[in-house]
Amino acid sequence: MSSDSEVDFPNLNKDNLTDEFMDSDLDEDLSESDKAESFTPSAEEWRPVDDHDCDPRPVLFTAHPGPKHAPAPDAKPVDYVNLFLTDDIVNLVVNKTNK
Repeated sequence: MSSDSEVDFPNLNKDNLTDEFMDSDLDEDLSESDKAESFTPSAEEWRPVDDHDCDPRPVLFTAHPGPKHAPAPDAKPVDYVNLFLTDDIVNLVVNKTNK
């Protein structure tokens, strides 16, 4: 072996390897051209873009927008905080900071 990174393959001939890769590339090119010929003519024809082609379909909303679990209008600020800062979150913070 000439270096640690090279591996000897006694049955591998560099000339045959190059020929095999060239043949496989040619086969791939031929199969791609065969695929191109199989397209229907309508897929290759250009047509003008109409306005209805570009418009997205409307999204139909069935729910009423807005907050679902809002506190009462006379609620204190702490009531809004308690919506997000639940007892589980407070306990998690306490347990993690006490470690």
